[in-house]
Amino acid sequence: VDYEVVRENPRYTIRPASQTRLIQTYLAPSSSHWLGTDGAGMDILTRLMYGGRISLMIGFVVVILETIIGVVLGGLAGYFGKWVDRVFSFLTDLTWCIPGTILALAVVTLIGKGLTNSVIAISLVSWASYARPIRAKTMSLKTMSFVETGAAFGESAFSLMFRYIFP
Repeated sequence: VDYEVVRENPRYTIRPASQTRLIQTYLAPSSSHWLGTDGAGMDILTRLMYGGRISLMIGFVVVILETIIGVVLGGLAGYFGKWVDRVFSFLTDLTWCIPGTILALAVVTLIGKGLTNSVIAISLVSWASYARPIRAKTMSLKTMSFVETGAAFGESAFSLMFRYIFP
């Protein structure tokens, strides 16, 4: 059964395609159909907006997750250095040496299928591009006088990172 996306007030609903308007097929863009209509007489803008909801949600959630992962891991590696930095550098190089799509497919294979797992897999694959610059900036900021002053007053590493370095 084919379906049609119809706008009713502020909401979009799906109706059976039997309610399409075959007389209005392939109309040019106008004030009533901003991108025109398709072969079934359906509004193309409405279909694009309905189909784009999932893509936009995935994009925003992936960027937020990979930013959080990258900032946390890059900040920890830059602040603590030594073995933490070596482990971080190894993970970053490992992430970058394998093509992202193949690595994401491998992660999805390990954790299972589904939209949520796909978002997690993409985030786990692409965090390194955020983490490297954060690591470098953290390494340069931790030697600044305001951070050393905070350490001299007895502030914890967590406090120094979230009060002086990350902002």
